Amino acid sequence: MYRSLISSADLNKLTTPANDSPLSVRPRLYLLLACAACFAPLSIDLLIPALPQLSQQLGSSASKTQIAIFSFIAGYGIAPFFWGRLSDLYGRRPLLLLGLASYTVSSILCSLIDNFLALAAARFIQGFSAAAGIVISRALLRDVYGPRGATKAISTLYLFVAALPILIPAAGGALASRVDWPFLFLIMGAVGALSFAFAVLILPETAPARMQPAAAPLARRIGSWEILSHPAFLANALTNMLAMTATVLFISNFAYFGEQVYGFNPQHNGFILATYNIAIAAGITLVRLLVPRLGVVHSLLVGTISLSTGWLIVCILNNGTMATASSLLWPLLLASFGHGIIMALSPGQALVPFTHAAGTASAWYGCIQSVGAALISYLLAGFVSSSPAVLSHSIFICALLSALCAIPILREQSRQQ
Repeated sequence: MYRSLISSADLNKLTTPANDSPLSVRPRLYLLLACAACFAPLSIDLLIPALPQLSQQLGSSASKTQIAIFSFIAGYGIAPFFWGRLSDLYGRRPLLLLGLASYTVSSILCSLIDNFLALAAARFIQGFSAAAGIVISRALLRDVYGPRGATKAISTLYLFVAALPILIPAAGGALASRVDWPFLFLIMGAVGALSFAFAVLILPETAPARMQPAAAPLARRIGSWEILSHPAFLANALTNMLAMTATVLFISNFAYFGEQVYGFNPQHNGFILATYNIAIAAGITLVRLLVPRLGVVHSLLVGTISLSTGWLIVCILNNGTMATASSLLWPLLLASFGHGIIMALSPGQALVPFTHAAGTASAWYGCIQSVGAALISYLLAGFVSSSPAVLSHSIFICALLSALCAIPILREQSRQQ
């Protein structure tokens, strides 16, 4: 049931045009998938440094303006059910093209709105559209590389994805000081339009139901319960969801605390978020060194321990009088490094068991990650905004729970051995 349906010959046809070598073509495919998969960090990180400006211009409070972040994440989390299941049945290529086009249009729409409730609705549509990129990219790589190569292939995708957002927050901080916030949405629309044009030219079709019609009935029979009841899938999804919650709580609040507590301007906040993303990228990159030595499961545990330890140190600093911008930087980098490891390993491990329903499994993974993170973050929004100490304690609890969710993965591996 879990054997890959795509042979080596089919793989060459899918990823290599007649006059190109695999090495010259696959980087282009990874670049396309990375551009599509980075719509979430692009749409969030580029806007965050401009949130105080957005709050002033729309005449809303800081907590209300954060709906522009939470509504995007909510749409991003709900949408995978649409993109993933339909891509299993009708193909990766048409669904991804539809998602890219919708993201482009909704980004332009966001730039034309002057009411924060309407902006929240448009951001929901933007998030819904953006989810097509990551959901279908993961499923496409699972199609191409099969169960044995899925984790490595998807971690490579996240390596590309991590490299792209590093400069986004710094650019957002610089732009927030010079242009109005609608221009940031026009940048998002331009990236979406370029990705759409690139996809039209090179995107292959890989869905088993489309490549071999005999696989279509099996794709229809594998439902949500079979996916959600799989221990490896659920443990990996919850581990990353709680790690993502910690990061969402941080990035949605640090700009305000940065200005109010430490006197940062938008450009400073942008550079801090860029540094945070660099540490995430470092975690994703070093996975390629950790896994051959420790194995996937123990490398994942290293990530959860790093995440929890970093936020524990932040809590200790905020409980006393030692918290300064420079003292908090290193534990923040340790925490984000751990999240990078989790980001690189958990999605591939979650999708490994599913050959004929990789899109649906990717959808559920994205839903658990994004909706869970958005819901928990929104419920805690008013509570954690009272002080940096309360915020850091809440984030640490999420990080600790992430580590606890990874323990069943290790137990299952030990049982199988």
